[in-house]
Amino acid sequence: MSLKEFIWMGFNYTVGVGFIGNLAIFSNIKVQEEINQQSTGLHIFWIFGLLGFIASICALAFAKLSTIHKSDNNGGTYLYARTSFGRFIGLMVAFVQYVMLPFIIAYQIWGLLKTFLITDLSRTWLRIW
Repeated sequence: MSLKEFIWMGFNYTVGVGFIGNLAIFSNIKVQEEINQQSTGLHIFWIFGLLGFIASICALAFAKLSTIHKSDNNGGTYLYARTSFGRFIGLMVAFVQYVMLPFIIAYQIWGLLKTFLITDLSRTWLRIW
């Protein structure tokens, strides 16, 4: 796999899970009304606006960090934490990001299953609480 294909695969994951998956989970107006529960409904649009604002602040912070931490490497939180706080903290930051990704994916898949495929969780193995 070339670097270009690897970058586009990461972009595809980010767009697919980050935006489309969350929109499918949170904007379930009809499904939630049928089972008499609270739903996020159309509030999802201002929530996405707020999250977009927060993401733009994070992007500006990373842009500023990239000008402060000059490197031939591509940067990222590992490089910024390593150059600021030392090698051990940089390794811990990278490890936490690496470990959290499968948990986020599993939680989003569980949310989709709970919302769209299963209406009564009391009879399934997916009941957590």
